[in-house]
Amino acid sequence: MAMTKLWKFLRNIQDLNWGQGVEVTKTGAEAAKAVLDLAKAIKEQKPNIQNFKPYLEQISSLLDVFNSPLGQITKEVIPFAPIAITILKFIIDATHKEPTLENCVLLVSQAAYIDSFQDILKQDSELLNKIDPNLPASHALALQIQKLGEQEFDEREVKKAILYFHESQLAESFNQILQQRLQEAGLTETQAKTLTERVARHTDEYMQDALVEVGEKAEKLWKWYSAGGKEKLEKNLNIADYLEQVIKPKPEEKVFDETDITFRDLYVPLKVKELDAKDDANLELEAWVKAILNDTDTKHKQVLFIQGEAGRGKSVFCRMFADWVQRELHPTFTPILIRLRDLRVLKDNLTDTLENYLQHLDFVTSDSGWLTDKNTRFLFLLDGFDELLLEGRATGGLREFLEQVEQFQKDRLCHHQFLVTGRPLALQGIERFLSQTKSLKRVELQPMDDSLRQTWLEKWSVAAHVNKSEFEEFLQACPDEVKDNLAREPLLLYLLARMHRDNRLNSEMFKGADRIKAKIRIYDESVKWVLEKQRDSENQNDNSRLTGFESEDLRQFLTEAALCVVQSGNESARVTMLESRLKNSNNPAAKLIQDARQENASEKNQQDKLLNNLLTAFYIKPASGDRGGSVEFVHKSFCEFLFAERLLESFVDWTVKVSKRQREEDLVTTFAMDRQIYDLFGYGNLTPEIVEYFMGLLAESSEFKDVERLCSVG
Repeated sequence: MAMTKLWKFLRNIQDLNWGQGVEVTKTGAEAAKAVLDLAKAIKEQKPNIQNFKPYLEQISSLLDVFNSPLGQITKEVIPFAPIAITILKFIIDATHKEPTLENCVLLVSQAAYIDSFQDILKQDSELLNKIDPNLPASHALALQIQKLGEQEFDEREVKKAILYFHESQLAESFNQILQQRLQEAGLTETQAKTLTERVARHTDEYMQDALVEVGEKAEKLWKWYSAGGKEKLEKNLNIADYLEQVIKPKPEEKVFDETDITFRDLYVPLKVKELDAKDDANLELEAWVKAILNDTDTKHKQVLFIQGEAGRGKSVFCRMFADWVQRELHPTFTPILIRLRDLRVLKDNLTDTLENYLQHLDFVTSDSGWLTDKNTRFLFLLDGFDELLLEGRATGGLREFLEQVEQFQKDRLCHHQFLVTGRPLALQGIERFLSQTKSLKRVELQPMDDSLRQTWLEKWSVAAHVNKSEFEEFLQACPDEVKDNLAREPLLLYLLARMHRDNRLNSEMFKGADRIKAKIRIYDESVKWVLEKQRDSENQNDNSRLTGFESEDLRQFLTEAALCVVQSGNESARVTMLESRLKNSNNPAAKLIQDARQENASEKNQQDKLLNNLLTAFYIKPASGDRGGSVEFVHKSFCEFLFAERLLESFVDWTVKVSKRQREEDLVTTFAMDRQIYDLFGYGNLTPEIVEYFMGLLAESSEFKDVERLCSVG
């Protein structure tokens, strides 16, 4: 509520019969005098509403007092907090309603700010001597103060002023006026700014005392404040900060390296099929989740378990739905989005596991009962169970983690909701456990149907500024495997659309290709396009040092990075690991890393700067959080494809023969091959996706020949 609205409300209370639409028309000096006279009248114990009418009719806000010569404010001991308390009492008496928290804070903050100013100035005689005590405010400043009364402050900022006034928008607006007023009175800009900041911080002390006094006049406010309202408000504001800074921006992030296209631009609601349902009907995923969240029957709470193949849109759904919840359901539900690839430690129970992971959030660390507070209900979106790699657990710890989630959700005291997503292939080995777990409600993402794909194409044509019909004609000319299968997967549909937009694809490329071969050709062309784009870059501050390398050198760099990421657990890999693998190779990128490290050795963030110069943003990015100095692929599928390509390189090398002294020998000796096999496969099992890509690449390779040698390796 704007302060002007508050004063108009006071003047126009029907019971007071002051008329409607009263506007402030007095000069700044007259308004300042009205504030001082009102303060004196209240100090002299004359709480008669009719006596106050002439003063209130002339005031736009209590800060009008700064229009007067500053000497008048400090001349007498006139506390301003009682003004706010008296006015609030009048509101209660006239309307028979308690004032809102916003009204209370707007009034109290002005009074507390003036009292803080008086107190500081009276204690600093040296500073007081630098101020002209008899100079009134300029006409321009008087108008600025009146405009302050028209400024809107949202509910969150008003509440923030209770906790730490000096950091609120109210303080910022008050400070602008006071600083200008002090400079007009003779202080330098630095002196005025320093004093103003002191006043704002000192206001916090006056705010707390005044709010307690106000609370005695307003029973609800008093109960709220005396029952720990300050702590509750601080928790709520911390949650609001999380939603504003983490959840709200998610839909507006750019898709891969697009300059203008965001996830919101391309997002379409997905469809799912219930795995345990008797019929095969497809349901809209968002509607399905919303119906469960709106179900008031909490006796049979279940974990919402959404599985889907790579590129089906699980992570995009999570970011979009989390934003919808914070906009439409909060505080009924508050979304907490967790990428399970970042969850590394499994504690004894889910409460400890979550607290350990969310220790960077103030509302978690400051409140030991954050999960038991019935006034707060969270929707935990746990994205990517297939990327879970918990420390000390060779199997990844998926079953143990799901057991913790299940037990927590089943607890009769639990009022929160959990939604888990991931690839179904990661569930091999725990299917029996899942089938016996009644508290899991499982659905599987379905490929886009014709209607959804049309909606996506329309969004794409608008966001990418392309002709939709041209891309549709391209799809129709593609083989059925591409048109009817791959082009219904959100990720692959985007890649097809992007490569078509940039004239990198044609329907002839997919002739005779089955599903995996067609998929490989899409990824292969995507990699080629990105590498050529990097080499042709004209941005001297970005990737200019890559332009001198051949595309094959850069591609080898990517495949080695993919190997490092896979061997590190399919999430991220240290740059030092990548350096170690490249240092003994002939790849020019290895020397480039070393040179760049030496050049930037004195810079604090040299690792990030190095990565930004070397790695393709479309596929690889510097890892975030506590994994700084690492790299991760933007999407897991790219990593798996390139790692399969890296495997093929080794398989080809192991089967190549070279002529030596009129006889053929293996390019790689058996001893060296044994070491390389251990190096490539000694870390653990290959994922089914990597095997599928590898077999597809192998089938199309013309270089792979000597199968017998590999079969004989024992």
